[in-house]
Amino acid sequence: MSTHEDDPSVETDQTEFEATTEASTPPTTTKKPAKKFKFRGRYPVGGPKIIRAELEKFGLVYTPPNTPDALCDVIWAMRVERADWKSLKYWQKISFIPAMPEICWKHNLHLNLERFKTQFGPDVAPFWPKGYVLPQDTDAVRQTLRHAAETQELCPIILKPSLSAMGTGIECVVNEEQLDKYLNKERVTFPATNPSPAKEMILAQHYVLNPLLLDGFKISFRIYVLVTSFAPLRAFVYPRGLTRISSKRYTTDPTSFESLYVHLTNVDINKYNIDEFLSTVSKEVKTDGLRSDVEYIFGRLKDEGRDVDEIWNKMKDAICKSLLCVEHKIGPVVTQLVPSRNMIFEVLGYDFLLDTEMQPWLLEINHGPNLEPHTDLENDIKACMIHDALETVDITRANAARLTEETDALWNALQARLQNGDQLPDFGGLSADKITRGDIYTFLDAEFELERRGSFEPLFHQGNSEFYSQFLQPGSRSTRLALNAWSSGESIRSWVGL
Repeated sequence: MSTHEDDPSVETDQTEFEATTEASTPPTTTKKPAKKFKFRGRYPVGGPKIIRAELEKFGLVYTPPNTPDALCDVIWAMRVERADWKSLKYWQKISFIPAMPEICWKHNLHLNLERFKTQFGPDVAPFWPKGYVLPQDTDAVRQTLRHAAETQELCPIILKPSLSAMGTGIECVVNEEQLDKYLNKERVTFPATNPSPAKEMILAQHYVLNPLLLDGFKISFRIYVLVTSFAPLRAFVYPRGLTRISSKRYTTDPTSFESLYVHLTNVDINKYNIDEFLSTVSKEVKTDGLRSDVEYIFGRLKDEGRDVDEIWNKMKDAICKSLLCVEHKIGPVVTQLVPSRNMIFEVLGYDFLLDTEMQPWLLEINHGPNLEPHTDLENDIKACMIHDALETVDITRANAARLTEETDALWNALQARLQNGDQLPDFGGLSADKITRGDIYTFLDAEFELERRGSFEPLFHQGNSEFYSQFLQPGSRSTRLALNAWSSGESIRSWVGL
């Protein structure tokens, strides 16, 4: 697919117009119009307040949802249909990556990780609980519950509708009777109008019985991940995350699994029992309603002698592998649909559980995580994260001209050296004569992202790129080049000699 990004003649976003009337009248310059943004999807009137406020800090002006896409410089989207990409322009920024249901629909994430484990070994994803996809694996779940009853072992199964959000439809069962009751229940999916057959899918997983507790309450972590490209794969993780807390103290009494307040940490569920939580949680525990933050929990663990760096690295490994297991699926879709490789990005919400052995468990990956304002603690984390994300992706395209200019300069310098017969070492695993202008553009774009990333940590970098390259599928050219280049530690600029 041809794109405008390789044509410097069309790189400028807006043009200044000179209007002249008569020859004697000096030309006047019309002020460049402000860049506009809109929200697209199931958002409240005016859009999420935190996102809107951060976009406006960059000088962007809000415009209503019914504004034509072509008139907006930034579209914060919940969803973009395949047909809609044809009308989008290379200079726009879209907060949506196509084909993300490959990991954001729960049953798809399970199937993709299971394929990943089949290909690279069962130990490649120790962060993923054993699971099944219903209805096709219903008999296997029955056998598991039956075996638990026969051996008098406690083996709860947590059932999650694939398209559910905010904890809707999630329940725990400990016997076949409860399973049948659940399967015969009419469930509400989100959105209820979604015509996909995936709304009938249910992910059933073995429940983690030894979760880390805070003052006796079960907790989970919301970690924000910024994906800036799938062709090649580039992603960042934000070190400041949220801790969500259940509202009833944890127990493994078999009858307790009927209480969502004990076993789920979703705020949208536990908010209905917040009074009990506030009256029973210790005043010495730092909480803001039903929330705390990752930094606080990690600080407590560090005081107990736990290796929090190892825990964080395990979480990052889970994120990397969850993206790599679908890189070969999402990358081609992006290449086919998206007019320009650096016009899209997406903020994902990764949910983790930590057990008493300090093993992180990936619970799910949320497309369009809730970024509405809530508590002061949560608002601060979200606002700082969104600001750094917008800076990382160059939301106003302030660096577009620089990127094009330096790409042209490097490309011309490379061609001159090749014509002179200079011997250059391979870069990114390719000989110098195989490097394209698009490759240089991509390498530079990645380097500029690192300069703008704020507090975001790159997930693929010099220290781990060689390790993660083993998990790429055949044909993943752009990501393989990027990982090879990062593993060398050499920038494209120093390689060319500028």
